[in-house]
Amino acid sequence: MDSKINYTMLTGPGIKAEDFGEVPENVTMLPFVPDQYPYLKGSDVVIAPGGHTTMMEALTFGIPVISFPDKDHAEQQNNAHGLEKQECGFRMNYDASAEEVLYRIRYAIAGKLAGPKKFATLASELEGATRLRKIMEHLADDQII
Repeated sequence: MDSKINYTMLTGPGIKAEDFGEVPENVTMLPFVPDQYPYLKGSDVVIAPGGHTTMMEALTFGIPVISFPDKDHAEQQNNAHGLEKQECGFRMNYDASAEEVLYRIRYAIAGKLAGPKKFATLASELEGATRLRKIMEHLADDQII
């Protein structure tokens, strides 16, 4: 672990931070957080199993992803493959060494991956949230009540 990097771990439901024992000062462990948006947007890199939503949200903000897809989970495996192919992050295995994971974290934080910036630019150009809101408003206006 690099003491110069601050880590925030969202533990998820049913997992208690104290179950992990003592953690270094540069690690913050949080219980289940219903709104992960502020943590995701404020990250330099996201480490996650590889679900589509988490990956797409991170890439929308230009944040690289280090994916640890669950074995035999087709969606996560495919997402992680695409992630690497688009130079947006790394596909890792659970048996990766701590040194290898730290190397990937440092590489991602250094901004050496071109893909996340491309995806952030594309997301900005598409203005997806604004377009969706306009579609929903249009549909609501067309409803006869």
